Order: sequence, then C-alpha cells, then structure tokens
Amino acid sequence: MIYLLLLIFVQSNPDDIANKAAADFQEKRNVDLFVSDATYYEIANCSGRVCMFTEGYGYLISFGKHSPIELNQRVFLLENMRKSDRRPEWLDLTQNFTDEIARIKFQSDIPPGYTNALNAIARFEMNGPLARPNQFRYTIVDDVDSDEIHIAFSPRRGRNPYEGILILDRDSQVIKRVELKRTSYYSNWVFDNVLATGVITYQFENNRYAVRSAEFQITTPDVDVEVVLHSGIPRNPGNAVQVEDFDVLMGNDRNPYVIYNEQKWTSTEFYTRIDYERIQNELGFDIGLIEQFKKNADQPFLYRIDPDGERLGVTGGESTYYRVNTILNKLK
Repeated sequence: MIYLLLLIFVQSNPDDIANKAAADFQEKRNVDLFVSDATYYEIANCSGRVCMFTEGYGYLISFGKHSPIELNQRVFLLENMRKSDRRPEWLDLTQNFTDEIARIKFQSDIPPGYTNALNAIARFEMNGPLARPNQFRYTIVDDVDSDEIHIAFSPRRGRNPYEGILILDRDSQVIKRVELKRTSYYSNWVFDNVLATGVITYQFENNRYAVRSAEFQITTPDVDVEVVLHSGIPRNPGNAVQVEDFDVLMGNDRNPYVIYNEQKWTSTEFYTRIDYERIQNELGFDIGLIEQFKKNADQPFLYRIDPDGERLGVTGGESTYYRVNTILNKLK
C-alpha cells in the first residue's frame, strides 16, 4: 500500500514529470536532415486594420545536428507564395533598418516572418523547460479525468522569458504541445527581441519528435502580427537536399524569390480561418488581392539600398535563386 502511494506521488509530481519529458525530448528529437511539406501565413494589423498579408506553401527543411547555426536549424523553402501590397503604416516600419551600422539606407519591405517563427521555436527548445527543466517551477493544472497532463511552468529566477503550459499525453507522457503565455521572439520591424505568445505542437512519429505546427502572436506599439506554420510528416530528402546546401537555403530564407502560380492556388486553400474579403477591404487598394499577388511575383521579396546608393541583392548573389530552384525541382 505504501509503495502504491509513493508510486502515485512520483507519477503526479510535476517536477519529475517535467524532467522526464525534457529528457525524453532530448533523446528522441529528430536531429537528422529531413524535409516535410509545409504551409505558412502571416497577417499584420496596424491600428486594428490589416496592413500586410503573405501566405505560401513549400517545404520545411530541418538540418538538425548538421546545422552550423543551431538557432537556424530549420529553413522554409517556398514553392508558391501570395504576397499582398503593403499599406504605408507597415512600410513605415522599415525605417528601423535604415542605419549606417547595418549598411542599409532603404529597404522596400520587412522580411517574411516564417524565419523568425522557426528561430523562436529553436530558442524555446534550447532555453525553455525541454532543455533546462531545472530552471523552471512546475504546477499540475489539469483535470484528472482528462487524457492529457497540463503542467504550468514559469522561471525560478532570472530573466528567462518562457512561461506557459506543457501538454503531455497522460498514458504515454509524450509531449503534444506547448502553450506559451510568454516567449522570446525576434521582431523584424522592431529590430530586436520582443515578448510574444504562441503554441508549438509536436508530432511523434517513428519514435522521433518533430514540429507539427506553430502559431505566434506578436504585439508591439505599432503593429500586431500573427505568424502560423504547419508541417507534414518528416521524410528523408534523399539527394534533393545536402548538408552543404545550408548557406544557400539560409540566404534564400531571408529574401526568397516570390513564385506565384495562380492555377495551383485555385483548388488549394490551407487555412479556412483566413478572411480574404476582410483582408482585401481593409488593405483598401484599387486592385484586388489576386492582382496584387500577380504584381508582387517573379521578383525578390524585397530589395535594399546601401548608403552609397547601391542596390543590394540576395545573400550569395543571383546564383542563390538558381541553386534554390534546382533544389525545389528535386523535391517536387
């Protein structure tokens, strides 16, 4: 009887459960090079009005232990992108980039947010309770009749930015998702780390963890931004992607070449939550969204001008886009 009571206590002790979950995650996280089908969208509201919208689909590529930069272990290779026109309120935020230190005098747009979302996931996995469980305090907050265990976590001390809830399957204690009430997020329009909220959902296939989806909401004085990513089941890319492709894919991530294939979008709507009519109306341009998507395609996502007046291209030069297109064709 005493043994049974001790066993129940250990199984319901939040610190023990969190430490075990963290150890299990570190042991079983997918550290191999893999690729999965993926989708993404982001939408910005300036003073409560839509001022920017982008969505796309393609491939999430994870370099895992092979990544020379752990924070950038995941990249998103877009096959098809829809980019709206930007309202002046959004474009005004690009002035945060125009300084002599960054060698940028003018920037035509703010880089796409999926890179920052993937970076935020990596930051959490490196510095949150799944990596440093002893730096957090835990409380079980779920109903005992649930098929899930909900464990609230918050920093024990210091300036650790992570606070939220770990959700585990009650029977297997596999991590299902993390609801972040507070998380670190690098903002491309503030040009600094800010606090955000979000949800990271994990899939557990073949005894390995991988990200299934991530949603982040970033609120700053000038703008509210939502970034959403979804990923399919990981698979081996074969010879389509090599470890040596990291640099070129990382350069493309920051400034992709916008490819828009209208025909493929006709029968493919990934997010039913997107209100396209509201987006079009609140953007308030003379041309509709489809025409905006066409106008903003077949060119780099953005361009920059340095203090000498020279136009700056994508990192690695135009050959970057050629190499990226070669990888895309192999993955299709």
